[in-house]
Amino acid sequence: MFYSLLDRDPVLDAIPLQLGPLIVARQLFALRSLLSACRIRNQVSVMKLLTYIVLVYAMTAACVHGAEEQQQQQCSMQSEAVFGPKVHFPDDGQYNDNVREVLLAMGFTSTENAADANLIWARWDLFEKNQGTERMRKAHEQLKRLSNHQLVNQARARPWLLTVKQELAKLSNSIRAIPRTFKMPEEYASWQGFVNAEEGSGMEWIQKSTAHRGVQIITDTAAPELQQLQGVLVQQLVRPRLIGGRAWDVGVYVAITQLEPLTAYVFAGSALLRFCSKPYQRDITQDTDRSTYVVTGLDDFTPGPEVDAMQPHYNDAYADTTMGSSMSLAH
Repeated sequence: MFYSLLDRDPVLDAIPLQLGPLIVARQLFALRSLLSACRIRNQVSVMKLLTYIVLVYAMTAACVHGAEEQQQQQCSMQSEAVFGPKVHFPDDGQYNDNVREVLLAMGFTSTENAADANLIWARWDLFEKNQGTERMRKAHEQLKRLSNHQLVNQARARPWLLTVKQELAKLSNSIRAIPRTFKMPEEYASWQGFVNAEEGSGMEWIQKSTAHRGVQIITDTAAPELQQLQGVLVQQLVRPRLIGGRAWDVGVYVAITQLEPLTAYVFAGSALLRFCSKPYQRDITQDTDRSTYVVTGLDDFTPGPEVDAMQPHYNDAYADTTMGSSMSLAH
């Protein structure tokens, strides 16, 4: 079941989606966080379920809750068009496998022609003119002449805003939950100015690769080699809230179905909770084992049921899963 992140009402209470010709291109936000979760073992079945639920809800929600007869007829026609037989995958990548399987089970067939598709589903940004392959460029051109019955799984916004580190870092000055972050080498001078100012005095820093490979402690903010960093983010080191003496992270499946007004839903059936494989150390240096303060890989973590403080929150069903770390948000 999906619940609103804003007011936590059930999704079927109201989903203000529109299927009009001027808005279809932005109706479905690309579920990038969901697709990336396919790489995690035993989450595939959850992915298929979520994809099906989101597609069904997003494409029929305008017909829910007492529309007038004329509106119902219009919704019916639009739904029939939306659930037509053709889907186009411009990038045709491996991350589309679960989506493809769900759509085929719903009666879709794949088409090579974006103009013939009822649904265009892309992993990469279709709104960037020169992005990707020739297939992507053709799909981009199709965005200029979408028909009433065509949907795209992306928003006409910055699609990587919350899923790529360097884009997310741009929000660090406006969202307090994001640690202060600087992109190297472009913002090296700004970072040095902040470090030497009163506000940044005494802060600890780490460096992160934008390619999601490696986290390192910065012990000397004046080290000359820091000026040569390429494709790296320098981020304030934030002391984490510990559970059972361990740092942890959590993965929650979220679907954004509308931007104006912003409407987002969180899947309350399951969340992925991972603990660092080693207890946290207060005195972190460059030689400190990273496994004490960051989850370093898909397999290098401690499952929730093995953390004493978490055992009361797991039942046998969750503890017996392959990952051993999925749990209901109700817990």
